[in-house]
Amino acid sequence: MKLGIKVAINDHSINDLERTNADFAEVWYNANTPDGYTDLFSYLKKYAPHSGLHFWGALPNDALATIAYPDATIAKESMALIKNTIEIAAQNKFAYVNIHPGTRSLIKLDFKTVTFTVLSEPKPILQCEPIFLEHATILTEYAKQNGVVLTIESVPQRTANQWRTKGHRNEVLDLGELPISSLMKAIANGVWFANDFGHTAASCESLNAKDIWTMLYDVSKHYAYKTKLVHIGFLTKPFNRTDFHDHMDNQLLQTDRSVPNYEQLILLVKLFPNRDDVFALVEPKNDHAKNYFLAKTLLEHAGVLT
Repeated sequence: MKLGIKVAINDHSINDLERTNADFAEVWYNANTPDGYTDLFSYLKKYAPHSGLHFWGALPNDALATIAYPDATIAKESMALIKNTIEIAAQNKFAYVNIHPGTRSLIKLDFKTVTFTVLSEPKPILQCEPIFLEHATILTEYAKQNGVVLTIESVPQRTANQWRTKGHRNEVLDLGELPISSLMKAIANGVWFANDFGHTAASCESLNAKDIWTMLYDVSKHYAYKTKLVHIGFLTKPFNRTDFHDHMDNQLLQTDRSVPNYEQLILLVKLFPNRDDVFALVEPKNDHAKNYFLAKTLLEHAGVLT
């Protein structure tokens, strides 16, 4: 596994890259502000050429882009943003673009406060899933034509509002995310998998820790061969189907109050032996450099760091 670090347009990302000397970076990429990434991209092309873009973008109606919502205008605008992101990745010689499956509701996100607003009721899964599958296939082929890998990331069933700024996991929102079963169908159709361990765990129907672990390991093992990107995440109580982006030195990670816990993380990453085509990183709230080195220790312990 290749170990990288999360970066964005801020005052510390280039410093984090210099401190870690990471092989690659995953850029939190806002497709609505492409001109803001010039300096960061110039650095990455020189020092971390195998980097990737994690797509985010808003539509003219302020809703987040989604390739699952049954509206022709929403679909056209969303696909255009993602295709443009793929083209930008290709122009900069980046390795991949990572997207989410898309929501069945229209969602607005305040990018500064990480506050979600649900703008519409969720459409039925049976209506949205075929739309998602069609668009996922089109985008996968478009990325291939541009020499880029498109990955689609597992998502939690629910979202905790302002999770990055305030950490209120009790403020649970239903954004109308597609179930992981829809993503599995896309993978079976040829889509590459981005397995966020915390998100996959938070997509489990059960709230029981043993059930969550069993589901997470089974999904990760079964789809390891189709996995190109891993986000090394975990959940802690309450297990309420929301994600949890905390630091890898959280003491709960060493206990059964975390799923996966540290030993289970080792079992998960061991599913990728001799896989230098798999990118891995941590997505903490902050202090990315520290978490990079903690992840490096984990991968070294598991014997999978390439």
